[in-house]
Amino acid sequence: MFRRILGRKFALYRLFYSLFSLATLAVVVSCQFSQKQVVLFSWSGWWLLPQVVLYVYGLYMFSVGWRRYDLSFFLGIRQADMFFTGKLLPPRIFSQDARGGVRHPWYSGGIALVWAFGVITDVTLASKIVLTCYFVIGSFLEERKLRIEIGEPYEEYCRRVPMLFPWPIKLI
Repeated sequence: MFRRILGRKFALYRLFYSLFSLATLAVVVSCQFSQKQVVLFSWSGWWLLPQVVLYVYGLYMFSVGWRRYDLSFFLGIRQADMFFTGKLLPPRIFSQDARGGVRHPWYSGGIALVWAFGVITDVTLASKIVLTCYFVIGSFLEERKLRIEIGEPYEEYCRRVPMLFPWPIKLI
């Protein structure tokens, strides 16, 4: 819809979206730290092990995403640069790369890091749930876009590789 409405200016959409997301996250975080909070759960004792696992998994997923995707394209910087220099974006090249075992490693890693970071309080619990929903909804929206743009090769990729959380490989 935005592509149709904005025409060539659609190239700026992803950059605007990234900046808007960052600004709204900053508001959520600042509100979160300005509230008096009650600790519901603290990563201590044996619970430090799952926290470390979440951190390692999250950082691994971010490293996979870093190698797999062009960050400047993901953030919209490349599209904005092409728009302002009058160049056309090259057609998207789709790779069925399954490193990391998921289709959306940055979203998967983001969910892990959201839950690993800090103690869980009455206020941060709400933020963690909202951010997790943001990542999941963002994954579904990205999926819909990729299915339209890429078609059957992406459908086949989806049948082989899980969306957010790695599962054992099918033997059949």
